[in-house]
Amino acid sequence: MAQRMIAQGAKNLIFLSRSGGKNETARVFLDALRQAGANTEAIACDVTNATEVNQSIEATLQRFPPIRGVIQAAMVLEVRFPT
Repeated sequence: MAQRMIAQGAKNLIFLSRSGGKNETARVFLDALRQAGANTEAIACDVTNATEVNQSIEATLQRFPPIRGVIQAAMVLEVRFPT
């Protein structure tokens, strides 16, 4: 999705996640987006906490232009084994 957004002209992408882009997979992903020409930032944030989300967005808007779109893609994966 992010690569398509960049292909369509997106220049600035902000990601909120629990890890904030600290694992290797996230770093590789963010580096690929930057190499494609995007300004990216991954912020550690609990998206179920409205105060934390607001604080994260306010801080980010000091460094990024105004937000022009939002994609919500949070999910919880649960593995259940038969009993």
